[in-house]
Amino acid sequence: MNLSKRISYLVCGTDCTDEDERSVIEFGVSILLAKMLNLVTEIIIGCLFSMLWETVIFLLTFSFLRSYAGGFHASSSLKCYISSSAIMAVALLIIRYADMPIANMAFALFGTVSCLIFAPVESQNKPLDKVEKSVYRKRALIILFLILLVMTCSYFLHINFIFSTLSVVLLIEGILLVLGKTNNSVKHLA
Repeated sequence: MNLSKRISYLVCGTDCTDEDERSVIEFGVSILLAKMLNLVTEIIIGCLFSMLWETVIFLLTFSFLRSYAGGFHASSSLKCYISSSAIMAVALLIIRYADMPIANMAFALFGTVSCLIFAPVESQNKPLDKVEKSVYRKRALIILFLILLVMTCSYFLHINFIFSTLSVVLLIEGILLVLGKTNNSVKHLA
């Protein structure tokens, strides 16, 4: 018996006869465990790179923006885990080695334009209706505005690690938006 099934039995109790309720709880627990594993792995990656603060800033900002802007999604939990870990490592390498104002501004410009053009990009597992698209777009643009505001302040206050981290958040989200939009277009053609 897997861990999420065991936890669902603990939550439901032994006298729970509603198998649908137990299945929903088991699914929720499996999602929670996968997210916790991703978070712990990404924090470990940040520590291995000696870039814990950059990792925390990246994860918080990226999570908020991505939850409303959307973008490409992996087709399985394992692929999601591997790609999330790879994205975190690549993001930290970019933050460390492409820490030049002109590169960071180009990253921010690409991500901003991608968000303005494409957000929100829905996924196969989370299709959006017309109202949801409008709400998600507004929220994504508000988050984008706040990121750009913090980036501008950090640039002028010479807090370079925040400036470069946020520019890479926009770069990665921009890439995932373009990939997600492309993937959705290919699936609609097939």
